[in-house]
Amino acid sequence: MPDRIRVGIVGASPGSWAAAAHLPALAHLDELTVTAVATTRAESARQAAQTFGILHSFSSVAELAAHPEVDLVVTSVKVPAHAAVIRAALAAG
Repeated sequence: MPDRIRVGIVGASPGSWAAAAHLPALAHLDELTVTAVATTRAESARQAAQTFGILHSFSSVAELAAHPEVDLVVTSVKVPAHAAVIRAALAAG
């Protein structure tokens, strides 16, 4: 594992809780680096990645979770979607 934990955030659309709270907070932690974001739409994922200087963007939770540069998946979506995100992260290991 690398020196820093590489984080992927699901639900990081511009204007979301993740964009307003998680991404700015994680940027201040030396132990973590956000390497990927996922939203339900490719365009909003690209926009979030560009806004926060994140390398990878996805419209698929499974792709984010399986990406080799993601060690930890943060679930920041509405509660009804939590289970699907968590299952994808668990399936990816």
